[in-house]
Amino acid sequence: MAILASSGSGVSASPFAGLPPLLQRLASPAWCHPGFAPYWPLLRRLWHMAWNEAGCPEGPLPVFCVTPQGGVGDQMTPGTQIPDGLFQGASAVGAQAMGASSTVGPDGAGRVSRDASPVDLPLSTWDTVHWLPFMNRLAAWRGLRAPDGTPLRFMAGSDVGAVDYERSVASGQIPCKLEGAGARHDFHNALVWLRFPRLKSAINQLHCRQADTGRRLRETSLHGGDGAIGEVSRYSNEAFSHDADAPKARGRGALRDALTLLDENGALWPAADPAWVALLEARQWTALFVERRQMLLGGKSLEGDAIQMDCLRPPGTFLGSHVPVIVGHGLLEKLHQPYKSMTAKLLPCSDPRGSLDWGTARRLWTLAREGELRPALLQPLPIQGWPGWDPANADPAFYRDEKVFRGPRPACDVK
Repeated sequence: MAILASSGSGVSASPFAGLPPLLQRLASPAWCHPGFAPYWPLLRRLWHMAWNEAGCPEGPLPVFCVTPQGGVGDQMTPGTQIPDGLFQGASAVGAQAMGASSTVGPDGAGRVSRDASPVDLPLSTWDTVHWLPFMNRLAAWRGLRAPDGTPLRFMAGSDVGAVDYERSVASGQIPCKLEGAGARHDFHNALVWLRFPRLKSAINQLHCRQADTGRRLRETSLHGGDGAIGEVSRYSNEAFSHDADAPKARGRGALRDALTLLDENGALWPAADPAWVALLEARQWTALFVERRQMLLGGKSLEGDAIQMDCLRPPGTFLGSHVPVIVGHGLLEKLHQPYKSMTAKLLPCSDPRGSLDWGTARRLWTLAREGELRPALLQPLPIQGWPGWDPANADPAFYRDEKVFRGPRPACDVK
């Protein structure tokens, strides 16, 4: 079976001409960006499902169907837990396969120098009709369920408000926009749900509880009386004992803002060395990404221990990796046409205690109860600056662009 691989001159679309829209979208070489690596097992299964459904004969494979060792990717079976670690050498494999470097676009931000799509496809090829049935088959195969045990399914629907959306998700139905850019955005949201269901569920439940707290406060404040406010405070203490924003009658509050940032543009930094986190918080970009580049690429850690990137450990075990894991579906969508100033909101996870999905979900609940889940907890990281994620960042001058790699924030801006 031939492998579709990209080169500096682009990718021929001829092997996929005439295929259904979903297969043509999945054939894009943009999927080999290292940021997509945690989703490659899902994309492989999605590809084979759609290929078989279309009744296509044996043919070429997209890049994400190839393991870093050069073989065809694994065929997952029902109940398989997708490992949290990235594939060995994912950064190097992805960057090499992309075969492009950043240039300065009209807005001053670096952009990939070639079209990330293999063919000039209309936006309508992202419409939910092309992918929704397959995503629901994957959700059933993964055994995804709402907190009350209801099977979790993706549903085509019109625009709904933020609170109504979260409540629909809590009941087991994830609304997806029908067409165009909204459907493209929701496709990537579905990918994250399938890959990190416990983390996404925690974000959803925390949104709902915070929204309910605000609603009860607004309702009781209309009647007045200290007793009513005290009742709401006791209710809020169940989940957010120290959240100073929970008693506010207006606005979303810091907790919901942080949840939204993580949901849209978030990334997790597993097994991050505390010294590296300190450099990130201080925005010491050169010290982190130039002086410690080989360590981040998979050499030796600060303690001299070899970094383990083995993807052959038993399913469900945490795989040591210092590579960011993108969980924000908005950021994931941007990877198709990456640019230099594309920024992740990074949550360091130094001790995930098991799988990254479970561990981060538990941590969000803990941070929410302690009132520590705020936007300031999420560190800004221009994601193309991660070593190997953009060929251009091999030049130390890449990090001297102060419009992208900004200096430390003034103390008064830290909240």
